[in-house]
Amino acid sequence: MTSFPDEKVGLDCCGRPAHGASPAADGGTGAVPATSAAIPGAPRPGVCPVCGRPGRAVKPATVKSLLSPEALARLDPVRKWYFCPHGDCDVVYHSAELAYRRAEVRVPVFQKDPGEDVPVCYCFGWTRRRIREEVRRTGRNTPAEEITAHVRAGRCACEIRNPQGGCCLPNVRRVAEEAAGGLAPSP
Repeated sequence: MTSFPDEKVGLDCCGRPAHGASPAADGGTGAVPATSAAIPGAPRPGVCPVCGRPGRAVKPATVKSLLSPEALARLDPVRKWYFCPHGDCDVVYHSAELAYRRAEVRVPVFQKDPGEDVPVCYCFGWTRRRIREEVRRTGRNTPAEEITAHVRAGRCACEIRNPQGGCCLPNVRRVAEEAAGGLAPSP
């Protein structure tokens, strides 16, 4: 595995402990109620009602900013919301009772869409293609360096712009390592 200098493992772009990821898997469209009939047993907080794996807590502001107008009209902002980061699950956001799928989110979701032109960094426009081209051209993780400089200057808006509700740098580093030949491409 290729490692780039000056990367602090376990910290997000702001130097805070990195958030843990969690699971998801399925297909479909539309917000669906997650009742005990929809999944075995009663709904469990933080667990995706479709794939049954835990999600990562996100702020309501993240969910509000990224849902389609139709989905936003059904949002209950008082609920605790979670992001399902698993590429094999169509759910993006969920509570214990409700799930919003990819079709209801205004942007492509990095973890759910393997396309080359999907954003990895939603603040500064770094896509998989752009990161890979830059790393191959320079031999360095200049995308992470540039993003880190923007973060230090106070320009980052990951909690609002990134569907996962947090820092993109771990994703940027993974794509850069893949480009450098250190890892197999992520799904």
